[in-house]
Amino acid sequence: MAEATCSQKVKPSRECKRFALDDILDLLDDNDSDLELSDDNDSDYLEDPVDTIDNQSEDEDGGINNSNDDEEQLLAASREDETSADDSDYEPVVKRVALPIDYYCKAGAKHLPHAVALKSASRCRYPGCTSKTRVRRVRCDLFLCVQSDRNCFRMFHT
Repeated sequence: MAEATCSQKVKPSRECKRFALDDILDLLDDNDSDLELSDDNDSDYLEDPVDTIDNQSEDEDGGINNSNDDEEQLLAASREDETSADDSDYEPVVKRVALPIDYYCKAGAKHLPHAVALKSASRCRYPGCTSKTRVRRVRCDLFLCVQSDRNCFRMFHT
């Protein structure tokens, strides 16, 4: 029966190799001895540190605290550094181009509209307008509407 299943799984040109029970036990013994050797080498690194009298301190209630005070102070200091660094260095992510100042908005022909062939339309940047457009300003790369019912481009430049 074992020959039938083995011949079905292996190509007919190859012979099916059988392992004797002794061969399998030898492989398992080799693996066990390798694991024992690696466990002996790693035992120094994997063992939990033994709580000594130096590391133990009494709480206010009279109980024993097994944590080291120096470690707690270092953790508290690192937490303070993280929070202070987050507050002072925080800058919001700017996703859109900032609106130019009024002097550049009224620069005349430098800001002619240009129709761009985009796959999807971009949002109009005129304050209060929420429509989509494919028309942008030549100089500032700023999208503004140019339509019959609303002309955000002209209102932006006047």
